[in-house]
Amino acid sequence: MKKNTWVMLGLVSIALATSGCTQTEEGATGGALAGGAVGAIIGHQSGNTGAGAAIGAVGGGVIGGLIGNSEERKNESAHRVQQCPQGHDVDVTGYASGSQVRCPIDNSTFTVQ
Repeated sequence: MKKNTWVMLGLVSIALATSGCTQTEEGATGGALAGGAVGAIIGHQSGNTGAGAAIGAVGGGVIGGLIGNSEERKNESAHRVQQCPQGHDVDVTGYASGSQVRCPIDNSTFTVQ
C-alpha cells in the first residue's frame, strides 16, 4: 500500500511539473523518464543500474525533445492568419490560395493568398 502511495505521488508531481510546458519540454521530460527506466533495466542486467539509468535518461530526453519540437513546429505551420481589407486578423487555416473568405468581424470578403 505504501509503494502505491509513492507511485501516485510521483505521477501527480510529474503531471503538475509539466502542466505549463511546451510540447518540446513535455517530450524531453517523458523521454527522459522512459529512457531512464529502460536504461535502468538494461543496466541492471550488466550490473550498472545507475549508469544505465543516466545514459537512458539523457538519450531519451534528447530524442523526446526532438520529437516534441517537431510536433510543435508542425502545429505552428498548420495555423495561418491573414488580414482582411479592414485590417482584422482572420484565421485562414484550411483555405486554399485563391479562396474567398468572409471576415467574421466586418463581413468583408477577401482572397486568401
